[in-house]
Amino acid sequence: MARIDEFDFYTVQEIQKEINDVLKQIGEAHGVNLSLHRIKYDRYGFKGYIEAQTVPEGEHGGDSLNYEQKYALDFTRQCAQYGLDPTHLNALVVINGRTYTLIGLKTRARMHKFVCRDNKKGRLYRFSHLTIKQALNLL
Repeated sequence: MARIDEFDFYTVQEIQKEINDVLKQIGEAHGVNLSLHRIKYDRYGFKGYIEAQTVPEGEHGGDSLNYEQKYALDFTRQCAQYGLDPTHLNALVVINGRTYTLIGLKTRARMHKFVCRDNKKGRLYRFSHLTIKQALNLL
C-alpha cells in the first residue's frame, strides 16, 4: 500500500481488513476471537475498538458470535446463579398472556437480564429473574 496522505472511507476499510487479518492470527494463537470494529475517522486519522471474545468449548475460532449466541452462551454459563438450569434455555414462558421463548441472559443489564423472544411478533424483550422463575413455575 502506498503512503497515506489522508484517510477516507475506502482507505480505512482496507486498513481495517488488514488489521482484522492480523488480529485473527493473534486470536487463534490465544484461543479467542479478536476484531477491530466501530471505527470513526476523519481525514487525519481513525480510531476504533478491539473486541476480544472467548471461544466456546468445541469451537475453533471463526466469526464472532452474534448477540443472540452471546445471550445463550451467557445463560448456560450463569443460569445457576439465578436458580435456573441450562435446560431452561429455549423454554416457552407465558408472561401477561403472551408466549415467549427464553433465548438467553444479558449479563451487563442491571435489572432485567433475561432475554426472551415474543413468539408472535419476533421482537426481543427483557425480564427480571423473578418474572422468569414465576413463568417457569419455580417460585
